[in-house]
Amino acid sequence: MCFARYNLYFLSWNYLLFSDFAPYRFLEMGCIGVFFVWFSWLVSHIPTWSYVILYLSVAHSISAVLHIQITLSHFAMSTESPDPVYECFAARQVRTTMDVICPTWLDWFHGGLQFQIEHHLFPRLPRHKLRRVQPLVKSLCRKHGMEFKEFSFIDGNVYTLRWLGEVASRVKLYNGRDEHSAQAVASFKKSLRA
Repeated sequence: MCFARYNLYFLSWNYLLFSDFAPYRFLEMGCIGVFFVWFSWLVSHIPTWSYVILYLSVAHSISAVLHIQITLSHFAMSTESPDPVYECFAARQVRTTMDVICPTWLDWFHGGLQFQIEHHLFPRLPRHKLRRVQPLVKSLCRKHGMEFKEFSFIDGNVYTLRWLGEVASRVKLYNGRDEHSAQAVASFKKSLRA
């Protein structure tokens, strides 16, 4: 995750240069280009190349915490999009994200992102207020029979890795493209709906 930011740069350019669908391709390329020129100008004021490399390494590695937090809160959760008639906005936010349990004194480390469910329900609410909203959201979930998922940081990582392993094994089956694979995919889709 320390190198995820570099991967995002690469994927952005890869998408813009080679995607069949990029409606604002030139605008986005221009904006990314302006960012790189501006950022390069800022970095050019650092006195030595060794400090430049150190700065870039530290600045981009620090974002690993953010990448891990986003991965934990989203990757292991359902991405299915049922008809909005049958699922309201709040239910979808609770189903597609999870919270990470941490003590109050560690909120600074997560930057409020450990409260992803609350953040998705109230995106404009300041992060330092999300802890206060959590008991209300949990109460609402109990009242309406929605599952409120929250894990410790370690358990969240284990849950996410297991889920990603499950998805990978199903994709491997699907790539066989035989009848057995099609049945496995149908079973997988059915389990996602459950």
